[in-house]
Amino acid sequence: MMALLLLSAGLVLSPELTIPPDSVQELKALRWEKRPLLIFAPEAGHPEYLRLLKNLEASAPALRERDVVLRHHFPGSRHPKLRQHFRVAPDQFCAILLGRDGFEKNRWNQAFSLQELTARIDAMPMGREEAAERVRTQKPPHTVQH
Repeated sequence: MMALLLLSAGLVLSPELTIPPDSVQELKALRWEKRPLLIFAPEAGHPEYLRLLKNLEASAPALRERDVVLRHHFPGSRHPKLRQHFRVAPDQFCAILLGRDGFEKNRWNQAFSLQELTARIDAMPMGREEAAERVRTQKPPHTVQH
């Protein structure tokens, strides 16, 4: 269903970055492994949601490098408790970045750029360590060219 929504919007994101909605318990399983980016929208056609997907569509390498996984949530999804847990109204657009520790690191109420997301991650303590490791191994970070 999500792949169909993304394709109908003309957007294609790498399958390993776009995974189905999960419960709070299942998010805990990602702790220390991934950085979930929870994207809540009233509907798949919401303008801010579509703008964010467009901003992120060419960013799979940068997101993968930073272990970001996208989770899309719409009203009526299998796990409405996530909206309650993160206090997101059904008619609200909101994107929430969780750190590897499972805690909320940033919240946006409108679409944002890949550069804003990667700068936020790279400023986190673990993100700084990962960036330093990339420098040590001489592996430049993936960035988006305009």
